Amino acid sequence: MRYVRLVRRAALALGASLLAMSASSAFADSTIKWLHLETNPERLAVMEQVAADYEAAHAGVQVELQFLENEAFKAKLPTLLQSNDPPSLFYTWGGGVLKEQSETGKIRPIDAALDANNGEWRNQLSEGAISAMVFDDKVWAAPFKSGVVSIWYNKELFAKAGVDGTGFFTPETSRAKAMAAASFRMSTADLAERVAKGAPFWTHVGSVLSGQVLPSHGAVPIVVKGRVIGAIGCGGGTGEQDQECAAAGAAVLA
Repeated sequence: MRYVRLVRRAALALGASLLAMSASSAFADSTIKWLHLETNPERLAVMEQVAADYEAAHAGVQVELQFLENEAFKAKLPTLLQSNDPPSLFYTWGGGVLKEQSETGKIRPIDAALDANNGEWRNQLSEGAISAMVFDDKVWAAPFKSGVVSIWYNKELFAKAGVDGTGFFTPETSRAKAMAAASFRMSTADLAERVAKGAPFWTHVGSVLSGQVLPSHGAVPIVVKGRVIGAIGCGGGTGEQDQECAAAGAAVLA
C-alpha cells in the first residue's frame, strides 16, 4: 500500500505541477509523457491505474506511459532533456545526475507540491531522503525508492598490504576514470580542467555515457610506442594522490 501511495502522490502532484507549464486554458488536449523503466508487473499496474484515475479526473488530459530498458533509458534521457520534447515525468537518480538535469532548464523544482496543504507530502518524507534531491535550496525530484549495497573485504589481507578499507564505490569510480583516460587519450587531471572550464561537451559527457566515464583526477593512459593501449585508474585517496599513483603505474608499464 505504501508503494501505491508514493506513486499516486508523486504522479498526481508532479503531473499537476508540470501541466501548469501549458497554456492557461483548462487542460485542453494536454499530454503527460511518463518515461519509466519499471518492469515489475504489479508496480506497473499501479502506475497504469494512477494514469487512468488522473485522466478520469481531468478532461482533455492523456497520460502516456513510455518504457525504456535500463541502459537505453540512461543513454537517451540526456538527449531528451536537451530536446524540445522532454518527458513530463521520469525516473532519475539523486546526486550529480539530478544536478546536471536541474541545470538543463527542462525540469522544475517541486517545492510547491511538497508544501501544499501545510506540507502534507513533505511531512511524510525524511529529510535524509529529500537531501539528495536538493540543489540551490530547491527540491528537484521526489524520493521514490532506495537501495543498500554491501561490500565485503578481507581485513587481514588489507592489513598485510598496508591498505585501509576504501570507499564503497572506489572500484567503480577507478574503472570509470581509467575508461575516461583511455577513451580520450589524456590524463583525467587534464579532463577535469576542461570540465571545470564549463565546455558543454565535457560537462555532459559523463551523463551521456551513462556513468561509464569519470573525468576526475586519478587516471592516466598507458602509452606504449606512441599508442594508447589502456589506462590506470586509482581511487581511495585525494585527487592528487590518486593521480600520482596512476602516473607511477603507467610509467612502469610504458
